[in-house]
Amino acid sequence: MTAGRLGGSRGVWVLSLLLIGLAVAVFATVAPGLAPVDVDHRVPWFALAAGLAACEAWALHLYFRGSAHAFSLTALVLTVGLVLATPVDLLLAQAGPIAVLAWRRGPLQLAFGTGRSALVAAVALVVFHAVLPGTEATGPGVWFAALMATLAAGATGVLVLAGAITVAEGRPLWREIGTMLRTDAMVTVSLTCVGLAATTLVVLDAASAWLLVFPALLLAAAYRLYLDERQRRERLEFLYDTSHALLVSADVEEALLALVGKGRRAFNSELAEAILLPAGGALPRRTRVSPIGTDSLASVGPLGGEALWAMARELGTRLIERPAADPAVERYLRDSLVRGPAMVTVLEKEGHALGLLLFANRPEVDGEFTDADLDVLDKLARHATASLAHETLEQDFDRLEQLQSQLEHMAFHDPLTRLANRARFTAQVSHALTRRDALVAALFIDLDDFKTVNDSLGHEAGDELLMGVAERLRACLRSHDTPARLGGDEFAVLIEDGESMEVVMDIAERILAALRDPFQVADAELNVRASIGVASSSDGVRRADDLVRNADLAMYRAKSQGKGCVMLFRPEMHSDAVQRHELKSELQRAVDEDQFVVLYQPVVDLRGGQIAGVEALVRWQHPRLGLVGPDKFVPLAEEANLIGAIGRHVVAKSSQRLALWRRASVAGDAFKLNINLSPREFQSPGLLQWLCEAAARANVPTSAITLEITESALMDDLEGGIQRMKHIKQAGFRLALDDFGTGYSSLSYLRQFPIDVLKIAKPFVDHIAEREGDAAFLRSILELAKTLSLDVIVEGVETTEQARMLLEMGARQVQGFVFSRPVEDRALSAMLTLTPLQGFAQAQPIEQFSGVAEISAAPVPAPAR
Repeated sequence: MTAGRLGGSRGVWVLSLLLIGLAVAVFATVAPGLAPVDVDHRVPWFALAAGLAACEAWALHLYFRGSAHAFSLTALVLTVGLVLATPVDLLLAQAGPIAVLAWRRGPLQLAFGTGRSALVAAVALVVFHAVLPGTEATGPGVWFAALMATLAAGATGVLVLAGAITVAEGRPLWREIGTMLRTDAMVTVSLTCVGLAATTLVVLDAASAWLLVFPALLLAAAYRLYLDERQRRERLEFLYDTSHALLVSADVEEALLALVGKGRRAFNSELAEAILLPAGGALPRRTRVSPIGTDSLASVGPLGGEALWAMARELGTRLIERPAADPAVERYLRDSLVRGPAMVTVLEKEGHALGLLLFANRPEVDGEFTDADLDVLDKLARHATASLAHETLEQDFDRLEQLQSQLEHMAFHDPLTRLANRARFTAQVSHALTRRDALVAALFIDLDDFKTVNDSLGHEAGDELLMGVAERLRACLRSHDTPARLGGDEFAVLIEDGESMEVVMDIAERILAALRDPFQVADAELNVRASIGVASSSDGVRRADDLVRNADLAMYRAKSQGKGCVMLFRPEMHSDAVQRHELKSELQRAVDEDQFVVLYQPVVDLRGGQIAGVEALVRWQHPRLGLVGPDKFVPLAEEANLIGAIGRHVVAKSSQRLALWRRASVAGDAFKLNINLSPREFQSPGLLQWLCEAAARANVPTSAITLEITESALMDDLEGGIQRMKHIKQAGFRLALDDFGTGYSSLSYLRQFPIDVLKIAKPFVDHIAEREGDAAFLRSILELAKTLSLDVIVEGVETTEQARMLLEMGARQVQGFVFSRPVEDRALSAMLTLTPLQGFAQAQPIEQFSGVAEISAAPVPAPAR
């Protein structure tokens, strides 16, 4: 008799290999020296192998009470082999049960069964010959030795299985070991006595041995009937216990948890599900127990619901083999981490499906589900259907009260994620703020770039992702914290009784870390990031709306800092938001009243000392705030869809100014006007048309205008962006890649872009005088541009030393404060009318550029940097 429940496999593999190695060592070192019992008639090894194979094939397996029991007549055959066979033949006879295992079981079961059988036989041989007083074939000495050998072998089998359970599941089975040892001893003694009677009769009168065939068969039949009866009793007890648990459960949720919990233990499966299929096309609700955790009445997504209804259409109880014939069912089983076949039964009433029960993932050493399991599951389904129907009738008496409760729940919870909704969350925050003795904090969580999931995979995948985010959010929080979904991809968390802001920030970081693990959605692996804003009552707020607003402002600041991070609210964020709102509301008037001015920053030729061109820079001449820089209003203009009007104003004004300089002969044909294009402008369908119209109205060639585009403006639609660039180039305009090195900076992209000019960003220039590494890196960029035949403009040159080093590196055109800040058109006109500056290559002190310094320092409005 053997028993066990093995959940893991890696440890069992190791144990199996150890058992096989130990058995081989015993047979190799001890068995050859053992003298066989002196008998006239020996049983050949193949006859013993056939007997052991029959015992293994006809063993009765019981799967109840969380363990698997296998009963067989192995002790009888082993007794005969000890007395009537040689040690070597008994070893060879182990091929019988091993062959049965190879035919009916998987690799792990074969390995474990081989090691167990071999070790049991080895222990039996060693004990038998150690206790045997001589080589006599019969008598009390042989009987006692055989009894000790079979008892030791049976105990070894029990302990080996108990060890496998401990290795696989990490829990010793002290009570089960005692029960198994007692049962094994009782069965072994009886079978050994029958075997000894058989050997004695063979020794004394071999021809009379046939007289034992009928009693042996009768004993085997009685033994089988006893075990069948015991199995039926186990099933009845299980069905009774489950039905009782269903009847005494307070509600359907508790009943389903009891059903799947008891069924999971009874069928020795790792995964158990009870699914309710509501009428009216609503999504199924699933109660699930697995090693990962427990879900109670969780909503199943549309794709999963389609698969569950497909299972329900085929009424009855059955085994679903893998892969399933229905693609939807196969996808559901795969997503549910079902390994191998699954038992499914339909809970039906009057031919209509009410729900499903599903059990899967039986540990490999326990084997697959049997017909007996399906029979028990079928009976369980009938009991469950009757019990749940009774429960439904009982609930009819308080239907109105439950309906009211459901309506209240729906009013304050998000139907998709089952988290609190905005109304519920705000009420909870308000209640928490009335308690002035504890820190209250709110976390505002927004998924970064969630729209791309809906656009690329569909809204069903987006909903599945939101449900996954909600589950991870719950797992990161304490029991008294409140998670909520405010709408769309926005979540929030209320932290009450916070010990300190360190605890609050630790929770926020824990949420970020949990969301970084990939999500499996719609057969795709998604990497999701989130931006989190944190605000607390320590800022003095006493209203829920103010606390949530502060957390929202901090979240937007986190997004502006590069996304995927946590930002704590600071009071200046509110003042910035107020100013941002005011500026946004005033932008339309600024466009209507032409409040924008264009400033120009010279691009200086280091070798010749001349001004080789200018960059046109827009500023907002605000009537109250003065000059406002583009970093303050360009994002607002893009949100308000006004950036196109502002861009056309800049192009028209600067093109007309370039025409004046060309007519005045202060700007030659080589003089270039650089104009920045925002990402929204660059993606505008009518961009090229109004650029050409502006150049034509100003009567300047398009080749005199260089359009500066940032790397980020191209990456959202790389192929489309390259096509737009080619069209612009065909119209005669020059193209410059602005802020090179601060964005994607991929060399493969750089090679694809049809650009003329590379503008090196200021951060690469700031420390070239102090850091040799920065200087070497800048030198390599200049060499790269030279290789690609690109002109280079180095931005942000602020010191004389930087200018000298750039000249030595071979840089030609630069711009920066060491030469001039952005100035008005009149000041720039004055610079252009000066005698051309002396060549910088021959200049010793920077004062040779004093003309520029004096003019740029003239009393003009100080522009924003």
